[in-house]
Amino acid sequence: MEFKKYEKIHHINKDESDWILDWLCYIQEKIDWSNLSVWTDNWEIKVWSRNQDVSEWSFRGAVEYINTHEGIKALLDTLEWEIRLYWEWLVPHTITDYSPEAYNHFYLFDIEIDWERMNILEVEELAKEHSICYAEILAILHQPTIEQLQEYVWMCKIKNWGKGGEWIVVKNLEYVNKFWNLTYAKIVSDKFKEENSIVFWNTFKWDVEMKIVDKYLTYGRVLKIINKIEQSENRNLCKWDINQIIWMVQYDIITEEAWKIQKSWTVDFKRLRWLIGRRTARIAVDHFDWNQQSIAIEQSNDWTTVEEFLKVINTSN
Repeated sequence: MEFKKYEKIHHINKDESDWILDWLCYIQEKIDWSNLSVWTDNWEIKVWSRNQDVSEWSFRGAVEYINTHEGIKALLDTLEWEIRLYWEWLVPHTITDYSPEAYNHFYLFDIEIDWERMNILEVEELAKEHSICYAEILAILHQPTIEQLQEYVWMCKIKNWGKGGEWIVVKNLEYVNKFWNLTYAKIVSDKFKEENSIVFWNTFKWDVEMKIVDKYLTYGRVLKIINKIEQSENRNLCKWDINQIIWMVQYDIITEEAWKIQKSWTVDFKRLRWLIGRRTARIAVDHFDWNQQSIAIEQSNDWTTVEEFLKVINTSN
C-alpha cells in the first residue's frame, strides 16, 4: 500500500463545505494534535504523519505505542482487505489543554478499506472491540443548523473536565462538494473563539497586548523565523520544534519592535509574551500541517511590509 493523505477538514463556512448539512450528519468530537495514518505493507506496520514516513522514528512515543498495542496489531491483522487507520496522537502541547488522562493515546477517527471509507459507527464498534481509544460520535442529526451544532461542541467527552470542547467535525457520508471532493466540515465553539480571540482574530474585547500581537505577528514573520532556524541547523523543522519557534518569535518581536511599542502603549510584557506564544503556536502547527486555509494563517497573511514578504521568499529559495 502507498501513503494516502487524509483530506482536509474545512470550516463549515467555507465554499468547500457548502450544503454539507443538507442530509444525515454524524457529529464527531475533534481532537487536535498530530494526524497519523497506519497500515501494513508486506506485514510491516507503516506510520506516516501528514507529510512523511515516521515508521523508524519515535514521534514522541507514537510509533512505540502502535507497535506494542495488541488491539491495533489485531485490528490490522484480522481484516482481510487493505486497511488504513487514521488517528490523532495526543500528547501535551502548546495549543490546547486536555484532561491529563487523555494524553499519550491514539484516537481512531476513520478507517479506509480498499480505498473506501468505513461507516463511522462501524469504526467506533471496531475501536471498542479492540480496546482502542476513538473520537466519539456525539450525535446523528438530519439537516442540523449551525446553532444546533454549537451545542455539541461542549459535549466532547475528553474535554468534559470543566472547560468543555473546542471543535467538532461534521461528517455527511453521502456528501461530495462542488469541487467533486469528499470532504468533512468542522466547527469551533463561539465561546472558545472568544476566550482565544488572539488566535482566531476576533477583535472584540481586545486589550493593548492583543492589539500589539495583531499588528506585529504575521504569518510572514513566523515563516521567516522557521526558515532562519532551518538554515542555521541544516534540517527541516516540525511540530516538535514549536517551543523553539515561539521563543525566537517572542525575541524577534520584543527586540525589533520594542521602541515602537513603548512609544505608543504601556505594556504588560509577561502577558505579551504569552499571547505571542499562543498565536505563534497556532500558526506554526497549521504551517507544518499545510493547512493554508486555517483561520490563523488566512487572517495573518497580511504581510507587515512588501519588503518582509520578499525577504521570506528569498530566504525560502
